[in-house]
Amino acid sequence: KAQIDALMQDAVQWGMNTVVFQVRPACDALYDSSLFPISNVISTTGALPDGFDPLDYAIESAHARGLALHAWVNPLRVTTGSTDAPAQDMEALPENSPARQHPEWVVAYADGRLYLDPGHPEVRQLVADGVAEILNQYEVDGIHFDDYFYPYPVEGADFDDAVSFETYGGDMPLDDWRRSNINDLILRVHTLA
Repeated sequence: KAQIDALMQDAVQWGMNTVVFQVRPACDALYDSSLFPISNVISTTGALPDGFDPLDYAIESAHARGLALHAWVNPLRVTTGSTDAPAQDMEALPENSPARQHPEWVVAYADGRLYLDPGHPEVRQLVADGVAEILNQYEVDGIHFDDYFYPYPVEGADFDDAVSFETYGGDMPLDDWRRSNINDLILRVHTLA
């Protein structure tokens, strides 16, 4: 709480009017969620520590200082590995992770990370449902997406979405189909409002 309060006070002193607070770094949650496991950046047990809800408190702290608070979501990233330190072990994910429960939705990529494949309509709906959960449970003033696209190209590597493309791509060229998946994801979130 003290760290959040200090950050909010700094924002006020710097003349800011809005704080963008990360709430879903990697298919997990820094809030009370029925869809995503509690992030390991705040808990090793999979539960909110002592019932502390970081998002709820951040909103309270921001609003008490006249600041707006926007929830920052990484909608497709499952892990935060790198090429030098890959994090692609599905068994390392919490049992209640949507990625672990639906491995067919997950693509391991050459950048060392796991991603949800937006080619699956269920993935796009999960992202929208996750935003709806935040909007229904918390008084956030906005939602921000980071990395809501297919991962950056890695030379010599392909994002292996061949199964979802074969299933859902129809007659569309791959790049057009991928763009339409992201457009659909954004539309699903937009229509929540």
